[in-house]
Amino acid sequence: MEDLKDAQRSLVRIDFRGYVHKTFRGEVAHERYDNEVAILHELERRGCQYVPKIIEEHPEELRMVTTNCGSSAPRLSEQKAEDLFQQLENDYGIRHGDEGIRNVTYCDRLGRFCLIDFELAEALPHPSAINEETNHLHSHYRTRWVAASVPGKGHEINDDSWLAVATDHQFVEKLPSYGERFLNPDHLIFAVSDGMGGHGAGDFASRFVMADLLKKLPKYINHPEYSPEGTQELTELFKQVHHGLQHIADQNPAVNDMGATLTVAWLTDTRILIGNVGDSRLYRFRNEQLEQLSLDHTEPGYALKSGAITEKEFRSHPDRHLLLEAVGGSAFPSISTTKEYHFEPGDRYLLCSDGLIDGLWDHEIESFLKKRESLAFIATELLESAREKSDEDDTTLILFEISSKEHD
Repeated sequence: MEDLKDAQRSLVRIDFRGYVHKTFRGEVAHERYDNEVAILHELERRGCQYVPKIIEEHPEELRMVTTNCGSSAPRLSEQKAEDLFQQLENDYGIRHGDEGIRNVTYCDRLGRFCLIDFELAEALPHPSAINEETNHLHSHYRTRWVAASVPGKGHEINDDSWLAVATDHQFVEKLPSYGERFLNPDHLIFAVSDGMGGHGAGDFASRFVMADLLKKLPKYINHPEYSPEGTQELTELFKQVHHGLQHIADQNPAVNDMGATLTVAWLTDTRILIGNVGDSRLYRFRNEQLEQLSLDHTEPGYALKSGAITEKEFRSHPDRHLLLEAVGGSAFPSISTTKEYHFEPGDRYLLCSDGLIDGLWDHEIESFLKKRESLAFIATELLESAREKSDEDDTTLILFEISSKEHD
């Protein structure tokens, strides 16, 4: 590893993947470590994209591993730096506590200035939460969705499965492939799974995961108010589904290698909880820009997320489909992307299996989601375009968007 900083308060190094390793030293090192970890998690929950994201935590070593936000920006003016820190507080409710130019970087991958070193930062109420209470009685969010799944060329069985569910905290209702619902009192849950394993086990695995998810949801629909307990409840739900599939595999030697991806989007009245294992993806399209919220649990997936490789290098990588984590594997996966975000009117979200990604680059998906057409039209174009370029794998998507209706 290469040393970036070796100082009294911290040792900062970068590894071959491009990840940043920061080890805390000196006075109150434990407190500074705990605070920075908590602040970075909170920034991720609040949707801030120009700060480091935590990859690993090692509290016993006072060391954390994060994504790389680029290099220092010494030519930046003091006024510009001040504006960046003020923007962070105005937009995300985080007061940095050490507003110096040394804590501003420039990231070529993001094409913008970023902020680092949050060990002295303070989390204020989220700006959107301040207005949430006054707005609650005057507006409700609603969601439209469309889902579709097609088998790959020559496949007799589709190994992909999807699920759409509504719950009012008492009952669970399985939903059709398209529709519209208000998010108060209902919550909506969307999920996609891609099964794997020989002897037809892939088909069984994905369908078992969807059926077991539906079966176990009633236990969790009265989950505590949403942060951080909501993400903890979602992680527990993943754990239960994982053990269910693992038990079936253990009892049947012919399919003991089966497993499945699982990506879930849980929409509450104002927020979206997400979790994923494997490489089925969740994208958010906001302000004319596409962002992948999920993480591909593959070696090239981690490298792409850190900026160590490009999307082109990722797509040609021989291990891009070699999963490091899957539901039903030998050990409980980390669910490393269980997160929580506030959504906004106009947001579009795309859940999809890797069959869609095989055919379409991110910029192509973005161009489709920019269209002012119906969701059904866009979903059809996404599927057809992806299959024109790569139709070997099964392809599944759920496309949904957030809108609001003002009440008098």
